[in-house]
Amino acid sequence: MVLTLKKTYILLLLLGLGISNIGAWIYLIALNLKIFNQTQSALSIAILYILSPVAMLVVSFWAGSLIDRLNTRKMMIFLDCFRAICILFIPTTNSLIGIYILSFLVQLSNAIFTTASTVYITKLIPVNERQKFNSLKILIQSCGAILGPIVAGVLLLFISTNQTIYFNTCILLFSASIIYFLPNVQISQTENTDLSFKVIKKDFLTIVMYSKKNHFIFIIYCFFLGMTIFMTAIDSIETAFSKSVIDLTDAEYGFLLSIFGTGILLGSLINTLFAKYFSLSFLIGIGTLTTSIGYISYYSSFNFSHVLISMLFIGFCLPFSQTGFITFYQNNIPTSILGRFQSIVGVVEAIGIIIFTLTIGYLSTLFSLRLVGIIGSFLFFLFSLFLFYIIYFKKKNFPY
Repeated sequence: MVLTLKKTYILLLLLGLGISNIGAWIYLIALNLKIFNQTQSALSIAILYILSPVAMLVVSFWAGSLIDRLNTRKMMIFLDCFRAICILFIPTTNSLIGIYILSFLVQLSNAIFTTASTVYITKLIPVNERQKFNSLKILIQSCGAILGPIVAGVLLLFISTNQTIYFNTCILLFSASIIYFLPNVQISQTENTDLSFKVIKKDFLTIVMYSKKNHFIFIIYCFFLGMTIFMTAIDSIETAFSKSVIDLTDAEYGFLLSIFGTGILLGSLINTLFAKYFSLSFLIGIGTLTTSIGYISYYSSFNFSHVLISMLFIGFCLPFSQTGFITFYQNNIPTSILGRFQSIVGVVEAIGIIIFTLTIGYLSTLFSLRLVGIIGSFLFFLFSLFLFYIIYFKKKNFPY
């Protein structure tokens, strides 16, 4: 009975993550199109992309301290509802500044929710089941990456971009209702729940001391942040490249994203079926390297077929690196400080994304989108080569 109940919770969790992912894709596509159609500017979309790291930077100093002390399940429910309300108001304004402000509030909630959900999942799922669960999670999310663009494309055929954005409000409220039926995982309440400067400073020093004692874990986690930085920055010009350089229509662009989701689905399926045969070092090293190669191929494309193949390849390789990184830090960072670790170290990620994304967005106004995309992808490739060296020539230090 306990095992059945546990499986029910896992299925509910995966369902909630899958539905949320569908909504996120619908929201992202509709919002990108709304802003691009309104401004015809790659820089305007790049600014939209840096709202997430700016929000992460704002919450990084204190969010982890709250997450490690409060009930993560209740926090996730509240954040889902808050995001739904913010998104509800986005279609009501045609002001670009107004859209950015509301999107920023959504990203603030996303930043806290992402860390809170990671802590929740790590506490709920046993160590020996995490790699398989993470593979299943990415598999479910890949289905969302396929269904999201398809649903968005169908909605955009019959209703406006603004009405499509409204749809995500309903999805977030549904996600909150699913989380409501999940169990609490708080083992014990931390003795001090007051969020003061003294508490935040103490938490910061705790993470610094942990990182010094476990420097290899810290280094690998920083590589995970680096991969996120490169991908976010390069992706910020992907919509403009697809529509302006390859000259895709909105429908073709939606199909392209569906192909990306198909790649993730195939990669996740293989990763799930053969999870016990793949070491974390293989997943991280090879997965990151092949993903960077896919980006080089994508921005070297000159026709729709080449773009489709490249996007399929990126999607196929991405689940391996993501599963490896996520499982690695879940297995090695204590759950008691995981929220604070992610938040505080996330400051580096946020600053990196802001700098790289703004740089790529600005360079795209001076040079061709293709040139900027290829240079950014090649730098990502060099980064992944260095990670490959660390993983395979320092393998004796690899904990799992």
